[in-house]
Amino acid sequence: IRSHHQKGYCKVKASFNWLKEFVDIELTPTEVADALTMAGLEVETVEEVGAEFQGVTVAQILSIEKHPNADRLSVCNIKSNDARRKIVCGATNIAAGQRVPLALPGAKLPGGMEIKRTTIRGVGSEGMICSEVELGLGDDTSGIMLLEDDAPLGMDLSDYLGLKDYIFDIGVTPNRSDCFGILGIARDIAAITGKPLRKRPIRFTEVRGRKIEELVSVEVDAPSFCKRYRARMIEGVTIGPSPLWLERRLALHGIRAVNNIVDVTNYVMLEYSQPLHAFDYDLIEGRKIAVRPGGEGESIETIDGSKVPLSKDIPVIADGSGPVAIAGIMGGKRSEITESTRNILIECAFFKPGTVRMVSRSLGIASESSFRFERGVDIEAIGIAIDRAAEMILKLGGGTLVKGAVDIYPERFKPAQITLSRERVNALLGTALTMTTIKGALKRLGIATRSAQKRGTIVAEPPSYRLDIGMEADLIEEVARLTSYENIPSTLPKGAIAPSRRERPREVKRVVREILTNLGLYEVINYSFVGENTARVDGSESGSGIRLINPLSEEQVLLRKHIFPSLLENLRYNLNRENRDVRIFEIGRAFTAKENQSREREYISALLYGERYGTNWSHPRGAVDFYDVKGLLESLMAGLLTEGVRFERAGEAPFLHPGKSAKLFLGDEEAGFVGEVHPTTLDDLDIEGDAFIFELSLDILVRHSSSFMRHGSVPRYPAVKRDISFIVDRTVDYEAISSYIMGVDEIIIEGVELFDVYCGGNIPADKVSMAIRVTYRSKDGTLTDGEVNQLHSRIVDGLSGQFKLEVRGVGTTPATV
Repeated sequence: IRSHHQKGYCKVKASFNWLKEFVDIELTPTEVADALTMAGLEVETVEEVGAEFQGVTVAQILSIEKHPNADRLSVCNIKSNDARRKIVCGATNIAAGQRVPLALPGAKLPGGMEIKRTTIRGVGSEGMICSEVELGLGDDTSGIMLLEDDAPLGMDLSDYLGLKDYIFDIGVTPNRSDCFGILGIARDIAAITGKPLRKRPIRFTEVRGRKIEELVSVEVDAPSFCKRYRARMIEGVTIGPSPLWLERRLALHGIRAVNNIVDVTNYVMLEYSQPLHAFDYDLIEGRKIAVRPGGEGESIETIDGSKVPLSKDIPVIADGSGPVAIAGIMGGKRSEITESTRNILIECAFFKPGTVRMVSRSLGIASESSFRFERGVDIEAIGIAIDRAAEMILKLGGGTLVKGAVDIYPERFKPAQITLSRERVNALLGTALTMTTIKGALKRLGIATRSAQKRGTIVAEPPSYRLDIGMEADLIEEVARLTSYENIPSTLPKGAIAPSRRERPREVKRVVREILTNLGLYEVINYSFVGENTARVDGSESGSGIRLINPLSEEQVLLRKHIFPSLLENLRYNLNRENRDVRIFEIGRAFTAKENQSREREYISALLYGERYGTNWSHPRGAVDFYDVKGLLESLMAGLLTEGVRFERAGEAPFLHPGKSAKLFLGDEEAGFVGEVHPTTLDDLDIEGDAFIFELSLDILVRHSSSFMRHGSVPRYPAVKRDISFIVDRTVDYEAISSYIMGVDEIIIEGVELFDVYCGGNIPADKVSMAIRVTYRSKDGTLTDGEVNQLHSRIVDGLSGQFKLEVRGVGTTPATV
C-alpha cells in the first residue's frame, strides 16, 4: 500500500482482487467503496485496471519440430482447450510440456497489433506464442513468457494472471495503522458486510536436525525500543525474478520488483502491514544479530547507497562487526540480498513508534517500513507474518527451512480492559441501541466483550491490531461505524438561550491585546518549543528543561521556560531582514518541571528595540530605553486598573542588565520583571544595540486587576504641591520612600512624583540626591497652609527617621485645580 500524507490522513492503495482473497465480497467495487466510506475509510477513487491485450489464452506445447526451411525457427504443436494448432516460433527457451500464452487469430496485442493466420517460410502458423514484452507485461526479451505448470488450459490469460482489477485509493486516518495492510481493510469489509474473514492456513516443512539457535544468536540490548524480535532462516534459496502476478501486484501498489526474496518481504508487508527484512546470512559476521543503540563514530551504507552517520540515539541492527540496518527504517548494503545469496535470515519485529519517527525525521530517511513502524504494528501478528514470508519464499525461491524460530518477546501483549455503558453509547449517538446490537457490532470487529457487574455495562478487550482503541469513546465510535452513521437520527439541539459571559482570564487577555496594540506593538505567536540555544538565553544550562521525546526539529527540542527568548529570536529574524524598529508582544505558555511533572502557565511578554519615534524627520532621533519599556508596563497596569503595583531591584537575573532592570510586584506577589536585556545575551544572539523586555504572569495579573472601570468627578478643590530635596544612601529604593509617604495619609496625599536624581560632584560616592513632589488635596474643602505644613512636616520627620536621609530643602509649588 503506497502511503503518503495528505489533508491530515494517510493515502493508501488496495487491490479489490487481493481483498477478495480474505473475504467473500458479493458487492461491486463501487458498493464496497461506498460502504468503506460510510464506515470511516474514505475511498477517494476506484480505478479499473486490466490487460492491454485481448484474445490471449493459456496453452501447452505438446511437441517441437525443426522448421524445414529455416534454421532458427521451430514448429510447435500446441494445445489450447481441446484444439490443437501448429505455431511457428523463433524463441530458444521453448520445450515440450511448457504452458505458454497463445494469441489466436483475431487477438489484439499492445500497440494495435492484430494476430492473423499466416505462412512463414512455407509453413502455416495459426497464432503466436507471446513474450512478456509483446504482451506489455514486462521487459524480458530473452524468450517467450513461461507460465506455471498448473495454469488451466484455454483460460483467458488476463483472468489467469488476475490482470483485471480495481484499485481503491483510500484516505486512512493515521491512528488506523491496521488499515495500512490489505488484511486490515478486509477485516473492516467483513465486519461491515457480516461475512466471515477467510482464514488462510500457512503450510511449510521445517528441516529436522539443526535448530536455528545453533546457527545464529539474537540479542536485544534496547528492550524499551524493541518489544519483540523474531527471526527465521532458510538455506539453499535461488535468487531470481518473481512471477509475473507478484511483480504486477506490487506494481499496482506502488512498489518496484527487485527479486523473489525482497519481493516476498514487501508483499507480506502490504498484506499484514508488518515490515520484514531479509539478510544474506553468509554476510552476517559472527553469526550474531543484536538490536542496540548506534555507536558514536559508527556509520552505515544503506541499500540505496547513502552513507549515514550514527549515534547513540539511533537504534540499529548489528552483527559482530557493526551495523547492518537502521532499525525500523532501512537495511544496509553490506548484508543485502544479491544474486549470489544462498542462505537468508528473515527478521520481523515491533519497534517503538515514537523512536522510529524521531530517527526517520532526524536522518531525513523515510521508507514503507518506517511509515508503518511510526504508527504502530500488530505485535501479535509478527509470528504469522514471518511464517507467511517463509512459506512464499520456499515456494518461489526453493531452499529448506531451518527448524524453529528465534523469538524474543519478554512482555506479552495484554489487551486493554475498557468499560462500556449502553446508556453512554445511546447518549452520545442519540440512538436507542440494545446491548445485543452493541455487542454484536464489537464482535464483528474482533473486540471481545464480557458482562460487567453494573447492569447495562460490559467490559471490552480490543485486539492487538487495534492500537487506536483505548477508551470508552473509541468503542462508541466503532459501534457508530458498524451500525451505520446513516441510522443515527437527526435531532435539533435543545437549550436555553442565555447571555454570554466572558471568562475573567480571557477578558484580561483581550484588554491586554487592546492596550498593547493601541500603544503601537504587534502581537506575535511562537511555538512553545525552542532549541538548545534559545533555551540558554534565560540562563538555563544546556540540556536542562523539559525535553520532548519526539521533537519536530533540532530547533524545537525543549518546552520553553520563558516567553521572552522567543521574542529575541523574532527580533533577530527581523534584524536579519533589515527591519530595525521592532515592537512586539506575545501572550503564550511556558513550562517548568516540578516533582517530575510539567507545570504550564500563561505569560505576557513584550520587547522594544530601535528608534523611539522611528526614522521620521519631524521627531528627534533617539533609541528606546529602560523608561520606555517601564512606561509601557505602567500604561498596561493603569489600563487594567491594577492596584498595589511596585517595582524592586531585579537582583541577579543573568539575562537582564544589573543596573537597568526591576522586579514587578502586585501586592505581595512577584508578578514579573522589566528591564534591558544583558549585553552578553545579545552578543550570544548576534544582536547589536539594546533591547528591552518585560514579562508578566497572567494568573497573577488576573487576580490583581480590576473587573470594572472606575470613574470619578473632576476635583472641586485645588491641590497643594510641596517639594522635598534630600540625600539618601544608594541602597534605599525610591519605591520604598514613595510607599512610605503614601501611607502617612492615603486620603489627603494624592500622589508622589520623583522629578530629580543627582549623584557625583559634592555628593558622597555612597549617596544619591533626590527631589520629590508631594501632592495634597482634600475632597471636602480647600486645604489651609497650616494643615498642609503639619502633614508635610510629619512626612519630612518620618523620612529622616525611617531612611536616615539628610533633608537639603523643602519648598512649595503653586496650587493647581
